[in-house]
Formats: sequence, structure tokens, C-alpha cells
Amino acid sequence: MSIPWTITAKDLAPVVHYEHPTNPPNGTFSPPGTGTVSFGPVDLFKSIARCAATSRATPSLVAALVASNRALIEFLVEDTTSTVAFLDEITDLVGAERTALSGRVGAGGTDQTMEMMGYIWRDVAEELIDSMGNKLAA
Repeated sequence: MSIPWTITAKDLAPVVHYEHPTNPPNGTFSPPGTGTVSFGPVDLFKSIARCAATSRATPSLVAALVASNRALIEFLVEDTTSTVAFLDEITDLVGAERTALSGRVGAGGTDQTMEMMGYIWRDVAEELIDSMGNKLAA
């Protein structure tokens, strides 16, 4: 068994897959460039919780999401490496849980990347679009 991930910062080097848009945006907006994204365990846990709950979630729910993800990810991520490296014990999780965990870690890493790029507005689609596809907010 290794040391739980509690200290080391992990680095991600985002890979840009450029594809020409079929409908280019109007105006001059250009997203900022990406560099190496570095985050500690607490930053990732907060990002995962932020991505897993709506903006109207209670602080208690957000705290529960942080705690539940923290326990599993601290146990499964190697502390001594500079990148996110999972221990072999991850293979003891059933496929659905590995898929869910990779989605949560991916969402958290994406949130960290967007934060590093300067984005500040976050929301989930269900808060913006109703079940009939109508925009709820402008």
C-alpha cells in the first residue's frame, strides 16, 4: 500500500485537438491558451464537488461530495508522482465505478483547467435548458 494522496501537486498538460468549426463564432473572442495545469488534492476535490452539484446545492451536500470523493481518490492516487497516477487497486473496482470515477476526475481536471484559463462562470445545462429544450436564462 502506498501513501494516500494528501500533499503533492499533480500536473496535467492539456492536449489541444484543433478542429475548424463548422459555424465560426461572431466577433473576436479567442479562448486563452492552455499551459500546464497544476493542482493539489483539495483543489481537485472542490472542483469535483462543484461539477457534481447544482448552484442551489446546500453547503452540506457540497461538503458530503468533497468528503466522499476525497476518501476514494486519496486512497487510489499515488502521492509520490507529479502526475495523476492511479494505484493497481483501481482494477478492483467494477467497471461502472471506474467509469464514474474517471468522469468525476475528468470533470474536476477540466474545471481546474478552465479556472487556470481565467473562466469564472460555471453552471450545468439543466439549470439553463428545460426538459423541452427551452432556454431558461439569458
